[in-house]
Amino acid sequence: MNTQIQWKVLAEKVDSQRMIALLESFPDQIAEAERLGAACDLSRLSTPPRSVIFVGMGGSAMAGDLMSLLGADFQTVPLEVVRSYSLPHWVGPNTLVVGLSYSGQTEETLTAFQEARRRGADVLAVTSGGQLAAFCERENLPCLRIPNGRPPRTALGYLFIPLLLIFHRLGIFSNLREALDECLALSRKKVQEFCLESEEAANPAKQVALKLWKRLPVFYASTHLAPVALRWKAQINENAKQHAFWNVLPEMNHNEIVGWQMSGQEAVRKYLQPVFLQDSQELPPLRRRLKITERILREKGFKVIQLKTEGRSRLARIFSLILWADFTSYYLSLLNEVDPTPISVIDSLKKQLQENR
Repeated sequence: MNTQIQWKVLAEKVDSQRMIALLESFPDQIAEAERLGAACDLSRLSTPPRSVIFVGMGGSAMAGDLMSLLGADFQTVPLEVVRSYSLPHWVGPNTLVVGLSYSGQTEETLTAFQEARRRGADVLAVTSGGQLAAFCERENLPCLRIPNGRPPRTALGYLFIPLLLIFHRLGIFSNLREALDECLALSRKKVQEFCLESEEAANPAKQVALKLWKRLPVFYASTHLAPVALRWKAQINENAKQHAFWNVLPEMNHNEIVGWQMSGQEAVRKYLQPVFLQDSQELPPLRRRLKITERILREKGFKVIQLKTEGRSRLARIFSLILWADFTSYYLSLLNEVDPTPISVIDSLKKQLQENR
């Protein structure tokens, strides 16, 4: 491992908009987000709905993914995430549709949210403003306004934590307090561990960034950690401006694992980096599959990276890996010498979409 990396020097050179400050303030974001969720006016919503749809894209939709993931512990109604312009045909008056758009300008989310309104569904927006907030104000619809002025991918606490409190108030989730308290305490611990001031020898995020540098990461997790694997992939895409891929077990055991047969060739093995995300409370059949799959890849000559959750509650365990992803992708951006904040390709795409309407 290269111990000569001058992380602070790189941060001064590369991180022009101080993303590191946003990452390090995550525990404060949780505390503030809790207050927002507790104060949100829900008087116009039915309690509880028979089903819930989250509509969103990118980092905003991740809040819906995590809500669905926590369902095994807390939920009492079906939850589904839609990343598109349209809703399932069954959505109607008995459904709550939650529009997740940090900017309030996401084209797909706006379209699906307005469709939900036309169908007579209950609707709730979570946004910092934009057209989504304006639509809710015009139609007198419930809208949770969250702080603006940051990249959506650094606002997961604001997008997600208030929803936990809201769903608790709606009777969809229960028994949250202990999990939230543990998540906040663990987040404070992990930020201290991953922060810029933390020396490389004691900082797992910096260490993993060095292992992924100049490699092509492929993230694998069991199904119940799928959104976490997606988070790793997406954060590396946006922050470090490089490719990464992900898949889940057991599905990849039925197709993608065969691709590693040719990937074992030396020319390919030089670049591919398999990373396994493991939960400390993995189900025995999945734990066995993960172990065997890792062994097969090692036999092909790959140095497998294992990253494990920390914490008791599912909520805390999820965020132990999400924070690891956020900081690792940040340090990878420094190693790549690219500013983690701008996403010029996405900005260009959105501009062209507007021009070609």
